[in-house]
Amino acid sequence: MPPEARAKQFMPFSALSGLELALSERETRKQQKAQLDGEEIDKIDRELRKLTVGNETGVVCFYDGIYTPVKGRVTKIDSIKKFIEIDGLRIYFDDILKFIY
Repeated sequence: MPPEARAKQFMPFSALSGLELALSERETRKQQKAQLDGEEIDKIDRELRKLTVGNETGVVCFYDGIYTPVKGRVTKIDSIKKFIEIDGLRIYFDDILKFIY
C-alpha cells in the first residue's frame, strides 16, 4: 500500500457529516414569537371553537423556535390546559399564529 493511502486511514472521520452545519443553521433560523392583536386572537378562538376530534385542520404554530405549518387530524382538544393535538403533536393555543386549509 502506498504511503498516501495508508495516511488516509488515520485521518479524522465524522460519521455524521453535516450535523454541525445543520445545527448552526437551525440556531440562526430561530424567530421571535409574534404578539397577536385582539382581532387575530378572536379569529383563532372562533376557529378553535369549530374544531372537534377527528376534523382535518392545519395551523401555523410556534414550535421549537420557528413558525411551522402543521396539517393533519385533530386527535385531542383540551380547553382546560389550552392545547390541541394534531396527529399526536401537542400545540398550545398561545402558539397558534393562524389556521391554514
